[in-house]
Amino acid sequence: MITVNEGQHVKCFLRSGMVLEGIVEEYTMSQVVLRSLLDQSLMIIHLPSSDIMLTKVMPAPEATATVEIEPAPVPERPAIKVQIKNKLQETLQTEDPELQSMSLEELRSLVVEQEKQIIAQKKKEHFGSPGNAKMTKYSSPYQPGKIPSWAYGRPPRKGE
Repeated sequence: MITVNEGQHVKCFLRSGMVLEGIVEEYTMSQVVLRSLLDQSLMIIHLPSSDIMLTKVMPAPEATATVEIEPAPVPERPAIKVQIKNKLQETLQTEDPELQSMSLEELRSLVVEQEKQIIAQKKKEHFGSPGNAKMTKYSSPYQPGKIPSWAYGRPPRKGE
């Protein structure tokens, strides 16, 4: 069993959901006394065995070592660069003089406009248009006039 020594910084997680943090003045099975980090006030837990679910012992500031983590270098992906280069070459070889004369911003706006048109067309196919709503046929296990009587609270008859 690990003991908590006087002067250690701890966090006590109580069953009520409260978290008490402070410096240990006393830590026994019958009582826990913590000194506040902000002032000299004391917090006393009278039934630690039933109230405390977890005690986290914080390391001393001088014991913590600063570890500098360098970000891992991003591996270069020559295959992606080659694919991009090939795609650019393909677009430059287009025979449409109108597309060749467009700037990059105009081409991007053209792509966005085409995507909007594609989405609008798919919505129209799926939902229909305001003047011409698509009629979706839904299947139902019951048909009008053939709803069993027990669905209305009546006991079922023979054969139902």
